[in-house]
Parts: sequence; C-alpha cells; structure tokens
Amino acid sequence: IDRVCQNRGCWFTLVDDSVEATIRIRMQDYAFFVPMDSMGHEVTFEGTLELQEVPQDLAQHYADDEAAANGQEARVVDGPELTYQFMITGAEVH
Repeated sequence: IDRVCQNRGCWFTLVDDSVEATIRIRMQDYAFFVPMDSMGHEVTFEGTLELQEVPQDLAQHYADDEAAANGQEARVVDGPELTYQFMITGAEVH
C-alpha cells in the first residue's frame, strides 16, 4: 500500500515497479475501511477493475487527500480524469 485516505481509510493506492500509473482501490458501497496506518503494508483484496472517469471535484478530493498523506501541497485538478481503479468487496492488510 502506497497511500491511504487519512480521513477514514476509505481508499488506498498501490504502486508496483511493473505498472507505470498508481492504482486506486475503493471499497464498494463504503462497506468497510482499511487502517489509516496501512502505508507500506502488503494487501490482498477481491474486486473488479474498472476504467472510470472521475469528476473534477472528486479528483481534486483525491489529490488533496494524497497531498495530506505525504505532507505536500495538492496538485490542481483542472477537469475530469480517466483512471483505473479496483472497486473491492474485501481486503486483508498484512
């Protein structure tokens, strides 16, 4: 796990050397959350990979949360963004 939502643990991102882009993971229907201190841990999850257009306001929310998690200034989102995300139904943080 690379980054975790620091408000509730309602999303996290993954990084892997074999993948160029960050992969966002969201919990289906906000049915559960991951611990906010999960950064650096491995995770096993089950769900569906989707290509999704993220509206500007939600993309800015993600950018703000990611910046807060890293102690950095948020990037400015100037329109909707296409991104891949997993919508998951279960996860186990190791």
